[in-house]
Amino acid sequence: MLYTRRVYPWTVRLISLLILLVAYAPSSASVSDVFAWLYQLGANAATDALDIGAMILRAEWDNVHYRWARTGYTGWLTFIVFRIVMAFFKRVPALYSWPLHKFMSKTLAIDVTPAAIRIGRGGFETNGIGPLAVAPHHAAMEHATRDQLHRDFGQMPTGKSFYYQNSYNVVLPYHGQPVVIMSMFGSKLLAEQVAARIMMVLNLVRGQRGTAPGGDEFGPAPSLPD
Repeated sequence: MLYTRRVYPWTVRLISLLILLVAYAPSSASVSDVFAWLYQLGANAATDALDIGAMILRAEWDNVHYRWARTGYTGWLTFIVFRIVMAFFKRVPALYSWPLHKFMSKTLAIDVTPAAIRIGRGGFETNGIGPLAVAPHHAAMEHATRDQLHRDFGQMPTGKSFYYQNSYNVVLPYHGQPVVIMSMFGSKLLAEQVAARIMMVLNLVRGQRGTAPGGDEFGPAPSLPD
């Protein structure tokens, strides 16, 4: 949520402003120079753009080069190209979410043994675990309702419903009780893949326990290490 609504948009805006400052910042810091710079970014730039267009139509290339050099449209072009690239960047999930996964995600350690599975600080007996499932985040409905209430009363929604509607819980049934072992933001397919990997390891461990020397369907012989 912080990355989507604050970090990324404001980073793009600040870099865009920096591009224009570098291209058109006045040499001194007097008030008159600042107003002249603002005028250059506004009316003067628009006027020069229309003049350059007319000169191109008349094929007055020498004048175009002169007016272009005087106006300094390289800064504006850099600004526009940067905004287009950032808009495309946001539409590619693998690129857009890389900083989110790199700097804002957490790593969860999972240890599986024939007797139990430890997920973070929680431990569960292997025999009490059912098939893992993926469900929408438990806070999705709550924030969707809050945002709708804000809209009904003419207030600005928090936007958290968008974040949570793209978040999913990996649920582990333990002795019939659902336990949320992790929450994942982004793709439901990724959450399902994580759940499938955990179940695959559990099934492998269960199979090895049943086929251990001296064991049967109830596990290895008591004299053997578990």
